[in-house]
Amino acid sequence: DTFSTLLITYILSWKNKSLSWVHLNPSEFRKSFFFRGYKFLFQRMNAIICICHDQKEIFHQVFGNVPEKKSFVIYNSIDPARIDYLKNEPVDIDEPFVLSVARLDSRSKDFRTLIKAFGQLKLNMSYLGKLVIVGDGDDKERLLCFTKELGLENSVIFQGIEVNPYRWMAKADAFVLSSKFEGFGLVLVEAMQCGTLVISTNCKVGPGEILARGRAGILVGVGQVGQMEK
Repeated sequence: DTFSTLLITYILSWKNKSLSWVHLNPSEFRKSFFFRGYKFLFQRMNAIICICHDQKEIFHQVFGNVPEKKSFVIYNSIDPARIDYLKNEPVDIDEPFVLSVARLDSRSKDFRTLIKAFGQLKLNMSYLGKLVIVGDGDDKERLLCFTKELGLENSVIFQGIEVNPYRWMAKADAFVLSSKFEGFGLVLVEAMQCGTLVISTNCKVGPGEILARGRAGILVGVGQVGQMEK
């Protein structure tokens, strides 16, 4: 769903059917310098694949010039058998922990709220375990410094990139997604497959639909430290 790939798709499929797969929150297109170009190209696609119904609704709010009959929903998928096999591998921690798995990118992945909420749990003695963060990214050093500022350097473990995150998901007391916005939130589905309690911000788009509006997991407000702590 980048402008360059959409344009290339349109050019190369001049005489054939062209399909576009939209991954991000469609509202983000409005911020693009190429917004008018997006409107032109999406209108000329034969089909637009959306990753959830919430995304499809927002897409047509943003691109009212695209006929709704052109769009279809296909959820991002997982391999349950593979996850069930890999989740049984051990982890090198022998105490309780809550887990988050994401790219360390403060623009979309709001780890500061998560770390603050975890810090409140530790301060109130409501949880005696650790917070394990699996992933890497440009904001790792900033998050390490932020963790030290809160005096949590011995309670938050930055595990780095993991080939098998499912072994962590299966053994966590809870899995937390603290994003400001999402493309879908596939890690929620993966954690649910591991049988783990899931807590997520109700950000656009994906988590609300994945967690059945709170019936299949806990939804909290974006950036709401108090709600996440509880």
